Amino acid sequence: MNPLDLGVIAIIVLSAIFAFARGFVREALSIIAWVGAAAITVFGFSTVLI
Repeated sequence: MNPLDLGVIAIIVLSAIFAFARGFVREALSIIAWVGAAAITVFGFSTVLI
């Protein structure tokens, strides 16, 4: 492998790592949002029930 091949492989690997991290953060925040919405629903339902 020549240096150009190694450079391209390095760019692809770094891009994959960043994409994985971004996807993980997005999913983690989505799960936190669902848990927060469920908690607000459970604790706020009695207030709305009047």
